[in-house]
Amino acid sequence: MADQVIGDFHRLRFLALFGALLYFLFNPEPINKKAFLIFLIAVIYSLVLYAYLLKKPEKRDFGYKVSFWLDCLLLTTLIYHTGLGYSLFYFGYLLLVAIHTFYYGPQFGFLTAGVSTALYFVVCYLDPEVNWFDFLFKAGFLFVMVIGVAVVYWENYRLKKLYLEEISKLQDLTAKTQKIAQMVDLKDLADFGLKMAVNISGALAGIVWVLDERQENLLPIAVFGIEKKELPGVLPADILSTLISTVNRETIITGESFTKLTFEKNYQKVCTVSLAGKEQRIGFLNLYGNREFKNLDYLTIFCGYLAAQMSIVRLYEQSKELCFSITRALVTAIEAKDSYTAGHSLRVTAIAEKIGKKLGFSEERLEKLKKAALLHDIGKIGISEKILKKPGNLLPEEYREIQKHPEIGAEIIKPIEQMRDIIEIIYHHHEWYDGTGYPARLQGEEIPLEARVLAVADAFEAMTSDRSYRKALTKEEAIAEILKQKGKQFDPQVVEAFLEVVKEDGG
Repeated sequence: MADQVIGDFHRLRFLALFGALLYFLFNPEPINKKAFLIFLIAVIYSLVLYAYLLKKPEKRDFGYKVSFWLDCLLLTTLIYHTGLGYSLFYFGYLLLVAIHTFYYGPQFGFLTAGVSTALYFVVCYLDPEVNWFDFLFKAGFLFVMVIGVAVVYWENYRLKKLYLEEISKLQDLTAKTQKIAQMVDLKDLADFGLKMAVNISGALAGIVWVLDERQENLLPIAVFGIEKKELPGVLPADILSTLISTVNRETIITGESFTKLTFEKNYQKVCTVSLAGKEQRIGFLNLYGNREFKNLDYLTIFCGYLAAQMSIVRLYEQSKELCFSITRALVTAIEAKDSYTAGHSLRVTAIAEKIGKKLGFSEERLEKLKKAALLHDIGKIGISEKILKKPGNLLPEEYREIQKHPEIGAEIIKPIEQMRDIIEIIYHHHEWYDGTGYPARLQGEEIPLEARVLAVADAFEAMTSDRSYRKALTKEEAIAEILKQKGKQFDPQVVEAFLEVVKEDGG
């Protein structure tokens, strides 16, 4: 915007100088040498000023202040040498007033008009044939010009302010949508979206209603400014059909409520915005207030982004649950081959998850641990059933065969993109903390922490379950064995977390 102002300012200056040149060339009167010399000075100083400001744009304000006074003085001198009160260069004053009013506002415009009038008065005073009525008319016209251009200035100011506000809104919306795009939890997303919607609209309270997984009921998963005891636990899903149709998925309704909840009588204004992704209905957002809502167009755009991300998160959660369901089914099918190990992976998963929580694992890390725990023994599908079900002690070569199952398991899941983050955990879940485990003989911190957690959970579950080659140990015996191997087979930090879990479970 500033560059445009500078460019226009200089274009008008050179247009005025070009007009003065035409005056000298086509005026039937002989060229006044003094006036032409002043004109050349004006051209040279304008070029110098332009070059100076181009090189040092930070001096713009200083340069324009200097040019304002020089313009007035040079213009007055030209008027003096080209007809005094009757000089056509009087219109230069009008151009100065118009330019400075438009770019710097009415206050500076009145200053320009005042200075121009004072200088023009000096010129007219020196004119023996002055017509003072004509002077008063021309001087008054300078001030009228300020008023006329001020109207354009204020409109330009209003449009500029509106433009900057819209830019600010778009930047704000971009920042909000970037934050939304990083969220993968539906409730966190709904909470954040509701707070932003309240902020955008100026509402006093709000609720986000979302369809449950069966799409039978609407649940209030985010609430702002309303006591939860005032809300019903669910709403029937069929009321959503009155808001979201297959044709219109960006509905916004103000002034009425179709939920008819008791607390709504406390508010004078209600706004409802549908939340629907491209492929599915999500729910709707209700806002409440006592004044007209602001920025409804902005709110609609924001809620469109919110609904799209909620749809993505919902699909992600569904696909994640489907992945776990398939994994559980696969593990169950594998373990069904051996009645002794049936349910082993599910129990290991439950123990490992509790240990992970004690260690402060994030949700993302817990999900990874649970996947690895479910699939940690999948490699046994490549081991002979005779070895797996052998009632007595294994021969050395049979034990070496059993030791291949982490490597086989890692190879099985390697082609699956969604499982690549657990390959190392499965591969190393039989490493020992002192470096004597298998398959890579890693030691201490070299072993992934999730694999160290899995080692404790796997050992405890195995020891407390019947096997073909021995009876189950008691819980106390198994805990004693784990304590015995603390710092040898097992990570001491993980063992401590495991003991806290056992204590909380009443062990």
